[in-house]
Amino acid sequence: PLVANYCLGCHGNSNPGAGIKLTSYNEVKACVQSGKFYNFIAWAFGYSAMPQNGNQLSACYVSKIRAWVEAGMPQ
Repeated sequence: PLVANYCLGCHGNSNPGAGIKLTSYNEVKACVQSGKFYNFIAWAFGYSAMPQNGNQLSACYVSKIRAWVEAGMPQ
């Protein structure tokens, strides 16, 4: 639901933002493994803040994503 609610507006169509498509588990997992996904949503220095032109995700959401990544990104 998090990706659907916050990411698919730009990254779920046939011409996804920055060429990053996030419509499937494998696409999200590949983005996470590249190191980009977490840094984007955590607003890490040197990365584009996502969601673009929106508010930063809550600390709770960011923590949940970090825990999911650290747990090996189970489907």
